[in-house]
Amino acid sequence: MIYLEVIELRATHGDLQEVEAVLGNLGRETAHPECGVTIGIFRHQNLDSDFAIHLMRETEEQAEAESSLGIRTAELLRQYGLVNYTIWYR
Repeated sequence: MIYLEVIELRATHGDLQEVEAVLGNLGRETAHPECGVTIGIFRHQNLDSDFAIHLMRETEEQAEAESSLGIRTAELLRQYGLVNYTIWYR
């Protein structure tokens, strides 16, 4: 199965540069192949305060839908604004 965790942030407090730094650190943490997660960090084309983080992982069998990385990331980003956390699979 392939799982896609989508974490959307609308930053309402804090410095956007700080949010960018946190997301940059997240990207560096998961850049290692042994991590097993592919990460994509996106910014809204017209709204500087909107970010989307995509965490994709593939498993041979059904696994926990939420990864610890996804949960930690969503919790971390809540201090900066509104977070929407959804999980998709195929």
